[in-house]
Amino acid sequence: MMDSGAHSGAVQQAGIRLNRVLRESNPPYWEIALTHPAESADYVIAFQGDDVWRAVRLFPRDCS
Repeated sequence: MMDSGAHSGAVQQAGIRLNRVLRESNPPYWEIALTHPAESADYVIAFQGDDVWRAVRLFPRDCS
């Protein structure tokens, strides 16, 4: 899971196909994932201030 709008090149440089990344261009899964980030992806990449960063802060793994 990654907000790849500003950093999509990082995914490509890592050799990860974009179709394997849950990102903002995957509605409605993206919106659902923002309220359940720990349950929505095996890995979460967040940059301070982006949607994923906010989601992890609002809905950490240990909270129900």
